[in-house]
Amino acid sequence: AATGAAVAIPVRAFMEAEDTATQLKVAMMGAGGVVSKQFADVNALAEKLGNKLPGTTSDFQDMMRILIQKGLPATAVLNGAGEATANLAILAKVSFSESADAISVFQDSMGVADKDMVAAADQMQRLYNVGMKIPDIQEGFKAMGPALSYVKKGGIDAVKALAPLLAITDAAGMDAGSAGNAYNKIIRGSVDQKKVAKSNEMLKGSGIKLDFVDAKGNFAGVDNMVNQIMKIQGLSDQKRKTIVETIFGSDKEVAEALNALGKAGNPGIEAMRKKLADQASMQERINAQ
Repeated sequence: AATGAAVAIPVRAFMEAEDTATQLKVAMMGAGGVVSKQFADVNALAEKLGNKLPGTTSDFQDMMRILIQKGLPATAVLNGAGEATANLAILAKVSFSESADAISVFQDSMGVADKDMVAAADQMQRLYNVGMKIPDIQEGFKAMGPALSYVKKGGIDAVKALAPLLAITDAAGMDAGSAGNAYNKIIRGSVDQKKVAKSNEMLKGSGIKLDFVDAKGNFAGVDNMVNQIMKIQGLSDQKRKTIVETIFGSDKEVAEALNALGKAGNPGIEAMRKKLADQASMQERINAQ
C-alpha cells in the first residue's frame, strides 16, 4: 500500500502532463489537423520551466496553451514571452494561467508587438511592485485600450505613457477598470472640439483657455492634458463642475479620476513615472529570488 501510494504521485503527474501536452498540441493545430512544427519546441520550453521554476510541467503547458490561443505567436513565446509570463506569475504570486491572461491583454488591447512582450511583462511587474494587483492592471489597460487611437501611441510606448496614470488612481483607491474607463472618456472628451470650444466660451474673462490638442488637432499628450486640467483647479467648485461636465461628462468615475489627477498634477505623475522606472527589472528580481 505504501509503495502503491508513492508510485501514484509521479504517475498522476505524468498523466496530467500528457493531458495538457495534448491540449497544447490541439491549440497549435491548423487546417487538416497539421500540428505546428514549433509544438515540440514550445512543449520542451514548458518542460524546461517545470524543472527550473516552482510549478509542474502541466502548469506551464497549460500556460503556453493560453498564450497561443489568445493569439501570441509561437515564435514570441519561444523568444522570451513564455518565460516572462512564468516569471511574472512567480513574482506577482498569481497562477500561471492568470499571468497568461493578463499578458494577452497587453497584446490585444494595447497593441504590444511580439518583440516587446517581455518588456510588457516587465512593466506589469513594476506596477505590481508599486502596489497594483495583476487582475487590476489587466482590467485597467483593457479599459484604456480604445483611447490609443487618440494618444497616437501604441504598444509598449502607450503602456509606459499610461502606466503612471493607472498607478495614481490605484493609489487613490479607485477601481482599475473604472479608472481605465474614466481615462478613456477624459482623453476622448479632450479632443472633442465642440465641447472644448463651449467650455472656453464659459471661461472668457477668467484668463483661462483650455487646449488639449497640437497644431494639427491631435491629442497633445498626457502631460499637456494634466496641465489643462490643472488650469481649472483654482475655479469655484460650481464653475469647475460645469466645465468638467461640459467636456468630460458627469460620470462618477470621471470625477474620481480627475480629482486624483488634479491632486497629483504633473509633478505627481513624473514622480510615479520615476518610481516605476527605478524598480528592479523582472530578471533582476527573479535572479535574486
